[in-house]
Amino acid sequence: MRIIETGFGYVVIDGIRYGHDIVVCNNSVFKRPKDLSRRYRGLFGHTPLSRRELEYIVSEMCRDFEYIVVGTGQYGALPVPDDTLVPLKGLGARVVVDKTPRVVDIINDLAAPGRRILAIIHITC
Repeated sequence: MRIIETGFGYVVIDGIRYGHDIVVCNNSVFKRPKDLSRRYRGLFGHTPLSRRELEYIVSEMCRDFEYIVVGTGQYGALPVPDDTLVPLKGLGARVVVDKTPRVVDIINDLAAPGRRILAIIHITC
């Protein structure tokens, strides 16, 4: 899997253009279940990556990973509340949170046979 490019409102992975936030789990791509975080939108002005959403992702969508990479949008505006990443501490995963254009490079650098990567990529702000 290779992320070819990203820009405001899209990300291109292996030639397929996605126009919505995505979750990448070990080379499979899913639509981000951000409806689980919408109730917190009023607190942040944007729908954040909530602890509830992340817990769902790691329990139902992607259970086997050694890296978790969160792309916070083209300008880094995706809120990631302090308590969101707490469930990951006991899993031993390496965590990277940065603007989406930067994490694209990180994901591509990490991608290697046998590497288990969970990526949550916000494509707009």
